[in-house]
Amino acid sequence: LPQMTINEMIRYVNQLYGYVMHQYQQETRTVLEAAGVDVSSCDIYQQLDKEALPDPFKELETEYAQKQYFREEFGLIEPTERRLGQVIERLQNRLIYKWE
Repeated sequence: LPQMTINEMIRYVNQLYGYVMHQYQQETRTVLEAAGVDVSSCDIYQQLDKEALPDPFKELETEYAQKQYFREEFGLIEPTERRLGQVIERLQNRLIYKWE
């Protein structure tokens, strides 16, 4: 995948993550308030803050980190340029090829 596509995917998943966490926070707040808990003084609700939770893509911010992750987790082998079949000499009616 092109780097631009990977960056866009990470951005959209981060947005989705933020939305889900916001919904989770709101539902938790509603349940706690219904149970009579003062949410403003509750440490649990503060722990649910999006900023307090780890960013799932924190370690994948750079192109290098992304490629390293793909190599380790998915066995990525990046393409390399190869010139095929450069004749370097003839030997007894056979062609000898040099492979780079």
